[in-house]
Amino acid sequence: MVIRFQNDADLSAKQRTALVTQHRRRRVATGLIVVIGFLIPLSEIAAKSYQNPLLATLILMAILLLVTLVFIYACWDLLASRTVREDLDFKKAETELKRRILEQELAKHQAAREERQKEIRRNGSD
Repeated sequence: MVIRFQNDADLSAKQRTALVTQHRRRRVATGLIVVIGFLIPLSEIAAKSYQNPLLATLILMAILLLVTLVFIYACWDLLASRTVREDLDFKKAETELKRRILEQELAKHQAAREERQKEIRRNGSD
């Protein structure tokens, strides 16, 4: 994904950088979620098998800290992606407007060409 973003010619340098950092942020959040997934059963094992409530409590505190970090990353990503999305939406709207203008110009030129063709046919057949 990072390489695809970096090689996309339609994006500005600012948009490329924002999308690359967004992807990295999401990878970190995914890694934290995986670590949380490993720590949850580990806390159960520490509490039941080893009969060590202090270790289980420390692991649960680490899980709560990691969940908080994931929440912070999610909020950060939400705020950052809103800016990127607005930039991309603006660029799409601008491209759509340019396309419509070009289509209108093309239609005018085609109409003028058809008129010339009709005029040539009228003058040539008379």
